[in-house]
Amino acid sequence: MSNSGISQTSLFSHLKHYGSANAISAVVGLITFPLLARNLEVGSYGLLGLLTMSATMLVAFGKLGLQHAILRFYPKAEKSSDEMNLAQLHATTYVLMAT
Repeated sequence: MSNSGISQTSLFSHLKHYGSANAISAVVGLITFPLLARNLEVGSYGLLGLLTMSATMLVAFGKLGLQHAILRFYPKAEKSSDEMNLAQLHATTYVLMAT
């Protein structure tokens, strides 16, 4: 049996956390669905779904790891004589960390 670098206890811990988060999300969905369906019009309910999916896509894009990968370019930008490179790097890092 090969050791892949992840212990079984760590794997089960992650599975437990993701599973409990999924269960809590399902319970909250079961509670809020009747309330939202009763109080919102069809168009408003569709708009809420569109906003939810848009936010999900933005979070997924923001969590691609770009905010960590951009840091490897920091020493090069810091040593550069061009002040704009460092300002661009800071702006990009702040925007990516905000998502």
